[in-house]
Amino acid sequence: MWPKPQEPQSVPVSAKHFSFTMQFWWLALSSLPTQGIRVQDGDGLQRLWGSCVQPWLPAETACSARSMSEMPSLPDEAVYTVEYASHPISSNGLKSLSTLLSFTHSALVVTETRQVVGSEETPPLLFEYFARDFGPKAILPAAISDGGIPIWENQAVVGWRVASDKGEWLQGANRTTVGTATGRILNQWFREVVLWGRRHPAYTLFNLWDSTNAATRKSYMGDSVCHSFTEWSLSDLFRLGADFSIQRPLCRNYFAFITDRSPSRLDLTTPADSQSIVEFYQQLQPLTSHSFHDIADFASNLLRTVRGETRETGETSKTAEVVLFHAGPEGSGPGEYFRANLVKPYFGVKPSQLAQRMILPWQHIPPNVEGECETQVVRTLTPW
Repeated sequence: MWPKPQEPQSVPVSAKHFSFTMQFWWLALSSLPTQGIRVQDGDGLQRLWGSCVQPWLPAETACSARSMSEMPSLPDEAVYTVEYASHPISSNGLKSLSTLLSFTHSALVVTETRQVVGSEETPPLLFEYFARDFGPKAILPAAISDGGIPIWENQAVVGWRVASDKGEWLQGANRTTVGTATGRILNQWFREVVLWGRRHPAYTLFNLWDSTNAATRKSYMGDSVCHSFTEWSLSDLFRLGADFSIQRPLCRNYFAFITDRSPSRLDLTTPADSQSIVEFYQQLQPLTSHSFHDIADFASNLLRTVRGETRETGETSKTAEVVLFHAGPEGSGPGEYFRANLVKPYFGVKPSQLAQRMILPWQHIPPNVEGECETQVVRTLTPW
């Protein structure tokens, strides 16, 4: 059974923008875009921290990236190395599924290597995109209202911080130096980061492609996860003039459903469409609390779900289809739902399909790259 949605404790939400309720802390913070907790200026860091705002939970140290006034300002002529950092994550409620699929969190680390004479040294900075609640709520609706409206709590944010604040995470991370960028290039990129965050206010795990090959696929719908931000950031920094030439693959996770045509938009005001949305997510919900022996076990469960297949008989009750939620840009409304009929293999769940290289504009992708990243994928898992 889906949990009953909680009534808001404060801050009314306009029905024009949302047809559901959210947790009070998110409403209070997101409705005050220019307010937050000011970080105390540290010794020698006043220039860097002067505009840092923390609209997160009390234990979170990231600064927001919602406007240029909240971004750092770097000396134009200084030079910085840009690193790609990734690390497997443990997550609330999805620990076994996360481990099985080798979900990783990724970020960019920027470190000053050539300081401008007379300027303060900039400590290494880390930039990332993360879900406020990485767990079942980041993938499935938190609840279904009495009126049949899915209630999402999949808000995601772009943040930055002094890298030492995530020292333990970085110690265990795989770190790859991608190249260098000047302060001028990074300051230009900061403007683009703010805009990217506004276009991606919600965490979206799934892609909708026409094949399982990330290098050649046609994308109908894209994901919005930490890797999406990291991959976009590297491409945008290169566009702005960063000196990137590394050719080794920078690997990330993908989770792609496979179709051969554009998805159709569903209308929540239509009873039939509304019922389709609710039924699809109700079928997926049990997967988030299961433990799986291995990736094949998870694949068979997900395949049975999307095909409406019964474990006992193996018979299918419907055409394989998927319903995906698209939040849209910040302030654009409650989001939209799209339905797509799936074609074989239905989704890319093999190790070589779950982990593939980022598609970066300066890299020359050789033929036959299948499997180059699959060592990142955990093959087996003993249920707890």
